[in-house]
Amino acid sequence: MSTPMIVQAVRTLTVAVWALVAVTALSLLVPPLWGLFWPASSDWPLDLGEGRPAVRSMRIAATVDPLADFHDWPIKRQIASASAILRVDHHREDNRWVSRVGEILKLQPGTELHYTVGDVYERVRVEPRSDPGEGMVVFFTGSPAFMRVARRASTTAG
Repeated sequence: MSTPMIVQAVRTLTVAVWALVAVTALSLLVPPLWGLFWPASSDWPLDLGEGRPAVRSMRIAATVDPLADFHDWPIKRQIASASAILRVDHHREDNRWVSRVGEILKLQPGTELHYTVGDVYERVRVEPRSDPGEGMVVFFTGSPAFMRVARRASTTAG
């Protein structure tokens, strides 16, 4: 390659790098400035014309899950609020612990639950050298059912 060709290539790459810097700077500056021209109450850039937003607004993404602290609730409140409750038993199969749905303790009408009695429940992991105990009681909310908390089953009433 001759020197003029190298110089031209370096200039072209320099322009490309500066263009990339400009695009990156704009992508960081434009979203905060967007609210100055189009207030958050305006759905103009998001409206598809049928009342359905094309993209969820930042306000929706910032909402807090009202069940985020479900694991801290008293047990009676968890039972009342759960859409499904499963008893998961631990069994030894082929020299490893396997968790299976033993019983569906609660299933609200209309709740879509992807487990039936006898299904392997893989969300509960049992360490190979530990004693898993009797099993777990697993609480779900919503539909389709979303697992919120799993509690160790107790053999004593309390």
